[in-house]
Amino acid sequence: MTANCLDIITQITVELHKADASKEKLGSGVLYYNKSLSGMIYVLTAKHCLSGLAEKDNVSIRVYCPNSRSYQYVTPTNQTILRHSVDDAGIIIFNHREIASINLDIPSVYVVDKNVGIEVAVTKGFPIASLDQTSITGESSLAMLRMYYRQEIASEPVFQLTTQDDYNEDTIVGMSGAGVFVEACDELYINGIFTRFTDAERGKVIYAQRLTSF
Repeated sequence: MTANCLDIITQITVELHKADASKEKLGSGVLYYNKSLSGMIYVLTAKHCLSGLAEKDNVSIRVYCPNSRSYQYVTPTNQTILRHSVDDAGIIIFNHREIASINLDIPSVYVVDKNVGIEVAVTKGFPIASLDQTSITGESSLAMLRMYYRQEIASEPVFQLTTQDDYNEDTIVGMSGAGVFVEACDELYINGIFTRFTDAERGKVIYAQRLTSF
């Protein structure tokens, strides 16, 4: 994947925390934004990342700041949290103005919601394995995972990938909700959302939610 595409993934990947004194780590997410959304940003994530939130709870988001090349906290004052009734898909919606001081120009990405024959995919997120040992609020550093397409799940909008990277079910915690990206002709496409990881006898298996669920 080109350096430019990898940089875009960095800019649109966010870490999710509970917006209270605990700053409990919830998982990862992806900023989805384009001109047709009337100034609104959609944070795509896994529904189970939001399962611990009460009805009036809010999410605090660590957003990438291109100027400082670091992640900064923002808690959108007017945020809407949606959860799919069945699929592992969740969305947080808020106005772009809420993070404009951190990142004014959110890159947009194309969406491809099917297997297009590209065997290699990349995700970036905030797993426990990259936990900042100096942080008292459970912040992680951004980590990248290279994956290889495995198969579709016929009965639901889910597909599987595998990886050779050095993660297990414990160290990967926190990556859920991250985007699964592919590249074609130097363009970046979001292909799904990372939802689950297993490392049983059949090897490392990653489950990703198709974007039809969003």
